[in-house]
Amino acid sequence: MGTKETIWRSEILHKAWQSKAFNQVPDSENEIHGDAIAQEFGFKGALVPGATVAAYLVHPVVEELGQEFLTRGAFSAKFLAPVYDDVDFRVETLKETEGGYSAELSQPGRQICASARINISPLDLEPPSLRGDGQGDLIAERRPATPEVMRDLQDQGCKAFEDIWQEQHQMGTYLQDPSLMAHPFYRDKFANPAFLIGMSNFVFASNAQMNPWILVEAHCQNFEALAESRKVLGEMEILTLFNRRGHEFADARINLFDASSGVCCSSIRLRAIYKVRSAKIL
Repeated sequence: MGTKETIWRSEILHKAWQSKAFNQVPDSENEIHGDAIAQEFGFKGALVPGATVAAYLVHPVVEELGQEFLTRGAFSAKFLAPVYDDVDFRVETLKETEGGYSAELSQPGRQICASARINISPLDLEPPSLRGDGQGDLIAERRPATPEVMRDLQDQGCKAFEDIWQEQHQMGTYLQDPSLMAHPFYRDKFANPAFLIGMSNFVFASNAQMNPWILVEAHCQNFEALAESRKVLGEMEILTLFNRRGHEFADARINLFDASSGVCCSSIRLRAIYKVRSAKIL
């Protein structure tokens, strides 16, 4: 069960919230979320998805701001160390005097596993427009995610993909007990950050075959709450590609649209290791 405490320190609001981590996708195509492959690459066990960790980081702020976060909220999350399934975690959030919030997530016996900066954006911020990218075929065979293939996607463009937001979706909850999610997600049934970041991951990984791969950063700007049973369309572009210490990285922007209205609900920029070096990484 999640718990929270609030302490006023001069002009800074300090919130601490804790719960138990939940890996919703142990059988994911990305086998870093299963024990066998994760251990092969040097981890203790399956990794909780970065999309889920992002939801943990923003949970206390969503509890405070409610639906305003879903229409104007923005966050930049960095995933610094593994978060493991069924292990307690703690999120500490600071409401800073100059505006905005900072959050850090830790698990027992470990340093900070993830951090985020969170804020509310100006009312006049313009959302991205739908480009009309061609839609991909999930049945079609994907090319392996090599640097050459990723450069080709960067130059020639990526395919768009669709999914449907519903609470029965595998990313429909970020906690084992959905009733403990922030009210806009459980009570009002709007799409939660685990689904939205997870949708961007889905579009990213559907453009090339990659396994395993690891999300290391996610930057999200919300524009509109996504209501239940709405079809969502993701359009993607690759921004940069680079190699660091043997890992192949990609920065990509995925804009998520309500497929019926064409209105952008979230714009997400992610950084991922799409090809993990063969040696153990921890």
